[in-house]
Amino acid sequence: MSPRNLPGPLALIILCLGAALSMSAQSHPDSDPLANLRPGHPRLLATAADWSAIRARVAADPLAATFHAGLMQSAHAALATPPSRYEKTGRRLLGVSREVVGRVLGLAYAHRMTGDPVYARRAEAEMLAAAAFPDWNPSHFLDTGEMTLALAIGCDWLDDVLTPAARATIRRALIEKGLRPGLDPAAAHNWWHIAQHNWNQVCWGGLSLGALVIAEDDPALARQVLTLARAHIGHGLAPYAPDGVYPEGPSYWGYGTTYQVLLNCALESALGTDWDLAARPGFLASAGGVAQLTAPSGRSYNFSDGVERPQFQPALFWFARRLGDPGLIATELRQLQDPDHGLTAALRDRFAVLTMLWWPAAPAAVTAPDLPLRWLGRGVNPIAVFRESWTDPAALYLAIKGGAAELNHAHMDAGSFVLEADGVRWGIELGMQDYYSLESKNIDLWNKAQDSQRWQVYRLNNRCHSTLTIDDQPHRVAGYGRFTHFSSAGANPLAIADLSPVFAGQATAVHRGIRLLPGRRILVQDELSGLRPGAKVRWQMTTRAGVTCRDASAMLRQEGRTLQAQLLTPGDATFTVEPAEPPADGFNAPNPGASLLVATATAPADGTLRITVVLTPGETAAPAPALVPLAGWSQPADVLAAPQPLFRDPIHDGAADPVVVWNPHRQRWWMFYTNRRANVPGLSGVAWVHGTRLGIAESADGGNTWAYVDTAGISLPPEIAGTGPTHWAPDIITAADGTHHMFLTVVPGVFEDWEHPRHLVHLTSTDLLKWNYAGPLPLASDRVIDACVLPLPGGGWRLWYNNERDNKAINRADSPDLNSWTDHGRVSVVSDRPGEGPVVFTWQGRHWMLVDHWCGLGVYHSTDLVQWTAQSDDLLATPGRGADDGVIGGHAAVVVNAGRAWLFYFTHPERSPVLNPDQKDTLGSRRSSIQVTELQLHDCRLTCDRDTPVVINLVPPAP
Repeated sequence: MSPRNLPGPLALIILCLGAALSMSAQSHPDSDPLANLRPGHPRLLATAADWSAIRARVAADPLAATFHAGLMQSAHAALATPPSRYEKTGRRLLGVSREVVGRVLGLAYAHRMTGDPVYARRAEAEMLAAAAFPDWNPSHFLDTGEMTLALAIGCDWLDDVLTPAARATIRRALIEKGLRPGLDPAAAHNWWHIAQHNWNQVCWGGLSLGALVIAEDDPALARQVLTLARAHIGHGLAPYAPDGVYPEGPSYWGYGTTYQVLLNCALESALGTDWDLAARPGFLASAGGVAQLTAPSGRSYNFSDGVERPQFQPALFWFARRLGDPGLIATELRQLQDPDHGLTAALRDRFAVLTMLWWPAAPAAVTAPDLPLRWLGRGVNPIAVFRESWTDPAALYLAIKGGAAELNHAHMDAGSFVLEADGVRWGIELGMQDYYSLESKNIDLWNKAQDSQRWQVYRLNNRCHSTLTIDDQPHRVAGYGRFTHFSSAGANPLAIADLSPVFAGQATAVHRGIRLLPGRRILVQDELSGLRPGAKVRWQMTTRAGVTCRDASAMLRQEGRTLQAQLLTPGDATFTVEPAEPPADGFNAPNPGASLLVATATAPADGTLRITVVLTPGETAAPAPALVPLAGWSQPADVLAAPQPLFRDPIHDGAADPVVVWNPHRQRWWMFYTNRRANVPGLSGVAWVHGTRLGIAESADGGNTWAYVDTAGISLPPEIAGTGPTHWAPDIITAADGTHHMFLTVVPGVFEDWEHPRHLVHLTSTDLLKWNYAGPLPLASDRVIDACVLPLPGGGWRLWYNNERDNKAINRADSPDLNSWTDHGRVSVVSDRPGEGPVVFTWQGRHWMLVDHWCGLGVYHSTDLVQWTAQSDDLLATPGRGADDGVIGGHAAVVVNAGRAWLFYFTHPERSPVLNPDQKDTLGSRRSSIQVTELQLHDCRLTCDRDTPVVINLVPPAP
């Protein structure tokens, strides 16, 4: 809450928490997920009526007809191939699973479109062969997820033509080799249950489709799978927030998102609902993000383990229809119009037939997407993009990224960029190295520790990316690069990235600015301070161009085009060119044709350095621009304001009651919050505010943006927890010995009304993630909630809380050691109005208390923490105008930081003052969002303007 907020390390995915989450989901069964199951088959993705519509589109659209013909040719060719065999490559069966997906979908599509039984018989043989495999390799569960999807769709689409024996065999295999291995959250191979990347979507997607197919055979099993999927799929959706930048890059976006779309569509076609999954923050926007990361040439910005070549993405056809923006499939349509390369590649995609399910209703035509030319996508792997045109293949295109190497599939590439102009990609990413080529040589590829072998892989470390390297040292794995400024306006748009955490221990501050100048010039300006005198700073750009260097200038030539590079500062530095070749160590792949344009500068005695490069397409370099420090590039309006809402929980969409603390081991800010089950249907009364653990979100950019992390691992004895505990409204402080203390409201079960006991308990932790029970707090009644704890100026601690038995009065208690407490009853003046969620902080020479009175926050001030004076008006009583902020604000936390005070609060954005009957118990009435605003003090009166953009940059507290 205030500057006392302190520490704890992290492991982003904790398997034991996955088990706890799953047990919670099973302990509190929600509404029957099969209640509205469509009878009969087909019911996955397309019904019988949908197939008629597909035939009509093929007949009406020449491009659809061409693609359909190619699909039929592929299906016909598959007739002559033998069924797949159980053959693993290293630890993976994945190649076989994907082969089965492509064959079964292609053959089933051909049968549905033509009625020819030859395709059905061949698909049946393929599925029976897979059903006969000894297993579907659950140790690498992606293989199981994909195989389950293949047989689920095949069994559904061909249900009316499969032989009874084949149908029974395939469904039995779905149950025994697909669904059952994925149920146990404690099984080591099921860590993906709560993974925040593509594994979560692929595995839950495949298993959910399998459950929808076998629902008649084993409804209990189907319900179990779907209940778990509904509880955990939010983890896979979390990375899309807030703006749709998929952290694993466009290539893995295609993988995870395709399975997410398949899950959404199958739920809609089979159950009549997609569980509101498409509405999760950033998901629909991610299609625009993929378009932004596709350059005018059609090639991707292939950061992380991505590929540069154009990839056909059938899922984009679904997004284009859902969003009403046909421009989102412009790249795909161009590929289909290229019979020599693009169409052939598209037909090889194992999901190619899905394109016809989502084909545009009107004849497809290439058009520009409804997206800006300059764009910033925020999130854990933020990207800034600048382009000249959406339709000119020769347009200038520049994209630069921040992020951290610790992310899934990430490289040490913070600050790196790609550049296209005149149809040529000048600045490139080398992309991924084949996993098996490294795993087969016993490289510890998936260990992301700072000294891991992973960072000896040349394509993964910073030495091959278009970024900076200091003293030939690797980037910090946990160091996060963020954009602090972005301007899309005018002729000279810009982005400034703070890369300082990426170079922790090597420099005090590192900033990279990118600015477009007149004449299609690109200015790259790096400013470093706190360097070791004499430190060597290496600037480089990776390229496939032929490079000729002459002192501080370089000429790059490629495909008959030219790019000029000018090194403006420091004055004694020059360009050189090196081959992008890794060490001859026997495991790194070569990079033929790739070079590095390099400039090396030496830090002077004061440890400050500026490296400035101008890149200009064409034969002639323009005169050097006047140089301005990065601090003078931007107007205050260009500073990035926090988004509205600041955060929405991706699991239950019920984030409330925030408390913000600093985690020094992660070097990030953490937000703990109550997480109500807003999106779970079928919960009566107030059961939806029960049954969940505390959520945790994390900010690596000073509180400006937040990403979901996990739930707090809280251990409670049965006599406290009851039948599945409910966790509400924590407060967290740190004692002088470094122990973290949480004071938490616990409700011993899930209840449909408010008339049940709730207690405050004391927990301790050494890492802020795992919490041990220290004991109950003996307070005024058996219904107490919402703790707030503050150290007293003379020593000891004071606790404020809500005593619900006494007309919701605010009480206080004191302790010398955080263990024994003496209750002093009501707080005078404050308790004149019922309220909850007290938050107490010290700022500007006074003590302040905020109390949620359900019509805004009451404000009280004190000089001694005993006698309080009420302010005449409440905070957050007047609705704001921002997204999710047009209602009163509630239950807040305050962070006092660097002399400023930040108010974190929550809203019910769709809740009217008086709910109509049809609004009650809906997602809209239940869901809640976290917001932030800055407090101001005028004449001993606290105010805040919710509509003023908040530029928040919390600094770490002093050790």
